[in-house]
Amino acid sequence: LAQTARGLFIAHSHGVIHRDVKPANIMVSDTGEVKITDFGVSYSTNQEQITQDGMVVGTAQYISPEQAQGRQATPQSDIYSLGVVAYEGLCGHRPFTGATPVDIAAAHVNNPVPPLPDSIDLQLRQFVMSMLEKDPRDRPADALVVARTMTRIERRLLDQQTAAAETMTLPPNSRIPRRVFSAPHAAETIFRMSSATGASPVASIINNWAGGRDADEPAHRREHA
Repeated sequence: LAQTARGLFIAHSHGVIHRDVKPANIMVSDTGEVKITDFGVSYSTNQEQITQDGMVVGTAQYISPEQAQGRQATPQSDIYSLGVVAYEGLCGHRPFTGATPVDIAAAHVNNPVPPLPDSIDLQLRQFVMSMLEKDPRDRPADALVVARTMTRIERRLLDQQTAAAETMTLPPNSRIPRRVFSAPHAAETIFRMSSATGASPVASIINNWAGGRDADEPAHRREHA
Protein backbone atom coordinates (compact mmCIF):
# COMPACT_ATOMS: atom_id res chain seq x y z
CA LEU A 1 0.00 0.00 0.00
CA ALA A 2 2.83 2.40 0.83
CA GLN A 3 4.48 1.63 -2.51
CA THR A 4 1.22 2.31 -4.33
CA ALA A 5 0.86 5.64 -2.55
CA ARG A 6 4.41 6.62 -3.51
CA GLY A 7 3.71 5.73 -7.13
CA LEU A 8 0.58 7.85 -7.10
CA PHE A 9 2.49 10.74 -5.55
CA ILE A 10 4.99 10.65 -8.42
CA ALA A 11 2.14 10.66 -10.93
CA HIS A 12 0.42 13.51 -9.10
CA SER A 13 3.65 15.53 -8.97
CA HIS A 14 3.68 15.35 -12.78
CA GLY A 15 0.08 16.50 -13.01
CA VAL A 16 -1.43 13.05 -13.67
CA ILE A 17 -4.53 11.85 -11.78
CA HIS A 18 -5.17 8.11 -12.21
CA ARG A 19 -8.97 8.27 -11.58
CA ASP A 20 -9.41 4.47 -11.44
CA VAL A 21 -7.31 3.16 -8.54
CA LYS A 22 -8.48 -0.36 -7.66
CA PRO A 23 -6.91 -3.77 -6.91
CA ALA A 24 -7.08 -4.88 -10.54
CA ASN A 25 -4.81 -1.97 -11.45
CA ILE A 26 -2.21 -2.69 -8.76
CA MET A 27 0.25 -5.41 -9.75
CA VAL A 28 2.82 -6.99 -7.44
CA SER A 29 5.89 -8.73 -8.86
CA ASP A 30 7.50 -11.83 -7.41
CA THR A 31 10.06 -9.53 -5.78
CA GLY A 32 7.34 -7.52 -4.04
CA GLU A 33 7.58 -4.49 -6.31
CA VAL A 34 4.30 -2.68 -6.96
CA LYS A 35 3.31 -1.52 -10.44
CA ILE A 36 0.31 0.75 -11.01
CA THR A 37 -1.34 -0.04 -14.33
CA ASP A 38 -4.11 1.21 -16.64
CA PHE A 39 -3.75 4.95 -16.89
CA GLY A 40 -6.24 4.83 -19.77
CA VAL A 41 -8.76 7.08 -18.02
CA SER A 42 -6.18 9.22 -16.24
CA TYR A 43 -6.41 12.99 -16.32
CA SER A 44 -3.48 15.31 -16.90
CA THR A 45 -3.64 18.82 -15.51
CA ASN A 46 -1.17 19.78 -18.26
CA GLN A 47 -3.59 18.91 -21.06
CA GLU A 48 -6.99 20.07 -22.16
CA GLN A 49 -9.90 18.37 -20.43
CA ILE A 50 -11.01 15.38 -22.49
CA THR A 51 -14.15 14.54 -20.51
CA GLN A 52 -17.09 16.90 -20.23
CA ASP A 53 -18.46 18.21 -16.97
CA GLY A 54 -21.01 15.77 -15.58
CA MET A 55 -19.27 12.72 -17.05
CA VAL A 56 -18.53 10.09 -14.41
CA VAL A 57 -15.22 8.27 -14.89
CA GLY A 58 -14.05 5.45 -12.64
CA THR A 59 -15.16 2.15 -11.14
CA ALA A 60 -18.23 2.40 -8.92
CA GLN A 61 -16.88 0.25 -6.09
CA TYR A 62 -13.79 2.47 -5.68
CA ILE A 63 -14.94 5.85 -6.98
CA SER A 64 -14.55 9.00 -4.90
CA PRO A 65 -17.66 11.01 -3.97
CA GLU A 66 -16.59 13.96 -6.11
CA GLN A 67 -16.01 11.76 -9.17
CA ALA A 68 -19.40 10.12 -8.62
CA GLN A 69 -20.94 13.59 -8.80
CA GLY A 70 -19.22 14.34 -12.10
CA ARG A 71 -16.75 16.78 -10.58
CA GLN A 72 -13.09 17.00 -11.62
CA ALA A 73 -10.82 14.43 -9.98
CA THR A 74 -7.86 15.60 -7.87
CA PRO A 75 -4.99 13.78 -6.13
CA GLN A 76 -7.34 13.43 -3.15
CA SER A 77 -9.69 11.44 -5.38
CA ASP A 78 -6.98 8.82 -5.92
CA ILE A 79 -6.31 8.83 -2.17
CA TYR A 80 -9.98 8.04 -1.53
CA SER A 81 -9.90 5.14 -3.99
CA LEU A 82 -6.72 3.80 -2.40
CA GLY A 83 -8.50 4.07 0.95
CA VAL A 84 -11.23 1.79 -0.41
CA VAL A 85 -8.54 -0.70 -1.47
CA ALA A 86 -7.05 -0.57 2.04
CA TYR A 87 -10.48 -0.95 3.65
CA GLU A 88 -11.26 -4.00 1.53
CA GLY A 89 -7.88 -5.56 2.22
CA LEU A 90 -8.26 -5.12 5.97
CA CYS A 91 -11.76 -6.48 6.46
CA GLY A 92 -12.41 -8.53 3.33
CA HIS A 93 -15.22 -6.49 1.78
CA ARG A 94 -15.80 -3.09 0.26
CA PRO A 95 -17.46 -0.34 2.28
CA PHE A 96 -20.43 -0.05 -0.08
CA THR A 97 -22.44 -2.48 -2.19
CA GLY A 98 -25.55 -2.07 -4.30
CA ALA A 99 -27.71 -3.57 -7.01
CA THR A 100 -26.19 -1.38 -9.72
CA PRO A 101 -23.03 0.69 -10.21
CA VAL A 102 -25.16 3.83 -9.89
CA ASP A 103 -26.43 2.67 -6.48
CA ILE A 104 -22.89 2.01 -5.30
CA ALA A 105 -21.61 5.35 -6.55
CA ALA A 106 -24.51 7.10 -4.81
CA ALA A 107 -23.59 5.35 -1.56
CA HIS A 108 -20.06 6.76 -1.80
CA VAL A 109 -21.64 10.21 -1.99
CA ASN A 110 -24.39 9.91 0.62
CA ASN A 111 -23.72 7.08 3.07
CA PRO A 112 -21.29 7.10 6.01
CA VAL A 113 -18.43 4.63 5.70
CA PRO A 114 -19.06 1.64 8.02
CA PRO A 115 -16.39 1.54 10.74
CA LEU A 116 -13.54 -0.93 10.44
CA PRO A 117 -13.48 -3.81 12.97
CA ASP A 118 -12.08 -3.04 16.42
CA SER A 119 -9.65 -5.94 15.98
CA ILE A 120 -7.63 -3.78 13.57
CA ASP A 121 -4.97 -1.49 15.01
CA LEU A 122 -6.53 1.81 16.14
CA GLN A 123 -4.08 4.12 14.35
CA LEU A 124 -4.40 2.13 11.14
CA ARG A 125 -8.21 2.24 11.38
CA GLN A 126 -8.25 5.96 11.95
CA PHE A 127 -5.87 6.71 9.10
CA VAL A 128 -7.72 4.56 6.55
CA MET A 129 -10.98 6.21 7.59
CA SER A 130 -9.35 9.63 7.08
CA MET A 131 -8.60 8.60 3.50
CA LEU A 132 -12.33 7.93 3.07
CA GLU A 133 -13.60 11.33 4.18
CA LYS A 134 -16.37 12.68 1.93
CA ASP A 135 -14.75 16.11 1.67
CA PRO A 136 -11.43 15.92 -0.23
CA ARG A 137 -10.06 18.67 2.02
CA ASP A 138 -10.40 16.36 5.04
CA ARG A 139 -8.27 13.60 3.51
CA PRO A 140 -4.46 13.36 3.83
CA ALA A 141 -2.69 16.29 2.18
CA ASP A 142 -1.07 14.15 -0.51
CA ALA A 143 -0.15 10.57 -1.40
CA LEU A 144 3.34 10.97 0.08
CA VAL A 145 1.74 11.56 3.50
CA VAL A 146 -0.16 8.31 2.96
CA ALA A 147 3.02 6.42 2.05
CA ARG A 148 5.01 7.72 5.01
CA THR A 149 2.21 7.17 7.51
CA MET A 150 1.56 3.63 6.30
CA THR A 151 5.28 2.85 6.49
CA ARG A 152 5.46 4.09 10.09
CA ILE A 153 2.41 2.05 11.08
CA GLU A 154 3.83 -1.04 9.40
CA ARG A 155 7.15 -0.72 11.23
CA ARG A 156 5.43 -0.26 14.57
CA LEU A 157 3.19 -3.28 14.06
CA LEU A 158 6.11 -5.45 12.97
CA ASP A 159 8.16 -4.27 15.97
CA GLN A 160 5.28 -5.14 18.28
CA GLN A 161 4.94 -8.54 16.65
CA THR A 162 8.67 -9.19 17.05
CA ALA A 163 8.65 -8.07 20.69
CA ALA A 164 5.67 -10.31 21.43
CA ALA A 165 7.43 -13.29 19.87
CA GLU A 166 10.59 -12.65 21.89
CA THR A 167 8.70 -12.50 25.19
CA MET A 168 6.83 -15.75 24.66
CA THR A 169 7.42 -18.24 27.50
CA LEU A 170 7.11 -21.99 27.31
CA PRO A 171 6.15 -24.40 30.10
CA PRO A 172 9.02 -26.32 31.74
CA ASN A 173 10.31 -29.33 29.79
CA SER A 174 8.36 -28.29 26.71
CA ARG A 175 9.92 -28.76 23.29
CA ILE A 176 10.43 -25.85 20.92
CA PRO A 177 8.93 -26.75 17.54
CA ARG A 178 11.24 -26.65 14.56
CA ARG A 179 9.00 -24.18 12.78
CA VAL A 180 6.19 -22.07 14.12
CA PHE A 181 3.53 -20.64 11.85
CA SER A 182 1.03 -18.01 12.86
CA ALA A 183 -2.07 -16.75 11.08
CA PRO A 184 -1.29 -13.51 9.25
CA HIS A 185 -2.61 -10.40 10.92
CA ALA A 186 -4.82 -8.30 8.67
CA ALA A 187 -2.64 -5.24 9.11
CA GLU A 188 0.50 -7.09 8.06
CA THR A 189 -1.30 -8.69 5.14
CA ILE A 190 -2.44 -5.39 3.66
CA PHE A 191 1.13 -4.10 3.74
CA ARG A 192 2.63 -7.25 2.26
CA MET A 193 0.27 -8.06 -0.60
CA SER A 194 2.32 -10.21 -2.94
CA SER A 195 2.03 -13.21 -5.20
CA ALA A 196 3.97 -16.46 -5.19
CA THR A 197 3.66 -16.80 -8.95
CA GLY A 198 5.09 -13.73 -10.59
CA ALA A 199 3.19 -10.53 -11.24
CA SER A 200 -0.52 -10.93 -10.62
CA PRO A 201 -3.32 -8.59 -9.61
CA VAL A 202 -3.77 -7.84 -5.94
CA ALA A 203 -7.43 -8.28 -6.79
CA SER A 204 -6.98 -12.06 -6.78
CA ILE A 205 -5.90 -11.95 -3.15
CA ILE A 206 -8.79 -9.73 -2.12
CA ASN A 207 -11.27 -11.86 -4.05
CA ASN A 208 -10.09 -14.86 -2.07
CA TRP A 209 -10.55 -13.00 1.23
CA ALA A 210 -13.99 -11.80 0.18
CA GLY A 211 -15.14 -15.24 -0.88
CA GLY A 212 -15.05 -14.51 -4.61
CA ARG A 213 -17.02 -11.29 -4.95
CA ASP A 214 -18.46 -10.02 -8.18
CA ALA A 215 -16.13 -8.43 -10.70
CA ASP A 216 -15.59 -4.69 -10.72
CA GLU A 217 -18.13 -2.84 -12.78
CA PRO A 218 -16.87 0.37 -14.41
CA ALA A 219 -19.11 3.38 -13.92
CA HIS A 220 -18.95 5.45 -17.10
CA ARG A 221 -22.14 7.44 -17.52
CA ARG A 222 -23.29 10.95 -18.35
CA GLU A 223 -25.34 12.98 -15.88
CA HIS A 224 -28.57 14.34 -17.36
CA ALA A 225 -30.33 17.44 -16.16
